[in-house]
Amino acid sequence: MSRRRLSPPLIPGFWLIVAFLLLLGSVGGYFYFLARQTTFERQAISSEP
Repeated sequence: MSRRRLSPPLIPGFWLIVAFLLLLGSVGGYFYFLARQTTFERQAISSEP
């Protein structure tokens, strides 16, 4: 026997929105981590060819 849903969901597409926000947050967090770990330094130019 399968259970029937008594009422429709309060927010249609809720889990789709949660999955999208989780994906967006993980990609954004990855790029934030890369940006925090990246350092720019001036390199000395050698005069030898």
